[in-house]
Amino acid sequence: MQLKVQKLPDGDGWRDMVRVPHKFRKDATGEHIARGHVVRIHANGQCGYVVVRGYDYKANEPHDGLIFVDSTWRGKLKLEVDESYEVTLERVGRLADWLWIWRANDPLIRIPAQISLISFFLGILALLLAIPPSVDWIKMQLKHQSNGYSAAPSPAGQARSGAGPAFP
Repeated sequence: MQLKVQKLPDGDGWRDMVRVPHKFRKDATGEHIARGHVVRIHANGQCGYVVVRGYDYKANEPHDGLIFVDSTWRGKLKLEVDESYEVTLERVGRLADWLWIWRANDPLIRIPAQISLISFFLGILALLLAIPPSVDWIKMQLKHQSNGYSAAPSPAGQARSGAGPAFP
């Protein structure tokens, strides 16, 4: 759809987002895209991942198709203010959400997200490394139970039964 590019308000800069009024926040099939979703934006032969947010028209503004883009994304998409472009918003999956977070311009979004994603994958790695020793331990316990022992023999148990070295 044709949307006219406007500057994003100063407080919204460096957040990797665009603001699009509700009426124009649709994907290529015409389905509405809710606020806060990561989308792949196509404009002027360029594309990238941004979060789409809403925009409420001011009382004296015409209700034209507008898209508010910060200077960083205007540069990446090669867009000029007050020019109209064919803009397409494409829904993306969870992997694209993670890529958006990993590459976010705002350090308040990027750094905690990177720490949490690294921690998540280190936790998965720890679980994978813990499985082989756990399987061996379970096999050993099952082997001792099948031999008539309720648990693996301990040095203290051997000492009481007289099977091991005697202690005074």
